[in-house]
This record gives sequence, structure tokens and C-alpha cells, in this order.
Amino acid sequence: MDVDHFVSENIRQACLDALNKYEIEKIYFDQTLLNLALERKWAELHPAWNWQWAIVRPLFEVFIDVQIVHFVAYAKPWSDPKGSLPIRYREIARRFFSVHYPHLVEKIGSPASRLQKRKILARLIKHIMRSFTFVDGFNRHGGDITKVVLPE
Repeated sequence: MDVDHFVSENIRQACLDALNKYEIEKIYFDQTLLNLALERKWAELHPAWNWQWAIVRPLFEVFIDVQIVHFVAYAKPWSDPKGSLPIRYREIARRFFSVHYPHLVEKIGSPASRLQKRKILARLIKHIMRSFTFVDGFNRHGGDITKVVLPE
């Protein structure tokens, strides 16, 4: 975030104005408020720079050179009680924590001991249902992770 621009453009006040303008129950998170305050004043980065693991179809990850993974749901590499994340994310967290927070390493979960057919089927259906939206967003960048798409 460009902090100087944030201050000079008085984005804080724009957020407060948006908060007052829109019904509070429609504003779920800070990102929603920023989206409302900065409508058409932001650019879209390639999904590789904000790979939302639980929301963006995990099965698409094999097609993309993911740069930054954003764990937006309950499962985090350091706190995944259901063992739903890929092992590689937990292992990266384990290596990081063992150097910087050794007392927390034991809290990093293990992979699921069994696969559950219904959960796999549910995830596949969810993946298929969201595929078209994802593909449209991905294709706006033409496969170029350095391309920024300006609002229309």
C-alpha cells in the first residue's frame, strides 16, 4: 500500500464516508469498505499475487505461478485442525516456526489421516461451480503475472 498516497488522498475519510453512506450490514471486512471507498480507483493484480487459497479453486494452483498465498478462511498453515491444507504449506510454516517460534511448532497440525469421499466430492463440485468466474478473472491478465488491469 502506498501510505503517502493513502494520506494525501484522505482515504481514511473516504472509508468513513462510505461507512456512513452504505448499510452497515453490507460491510463485512475492511476490504469491503476499501472497495466501496475506492470504487474504480484501484487496479487488479494477477491472481498469483493474492492467491486466496480457500476461495480460489485450489485445483487451479497447478496452472499458476503463485507468488503470494492468502489464507482467507479458517485454515492457516499454523492452525489447521482439520488437516485440510496441502502438506507443503504446513511444512513451510513448520520450518519458519522452528527457527523463529520454536515453542509453537507442536501446534502445527498433521495431514488428515483419512480421505473422506463426500468431502472430496463436495470440494470438486465447489471447484467446478466457481471455475468460470476464476477463469474469466485469470484471462483478463492473459497469463501475464506482471500485467495490471485498470478498472473499466
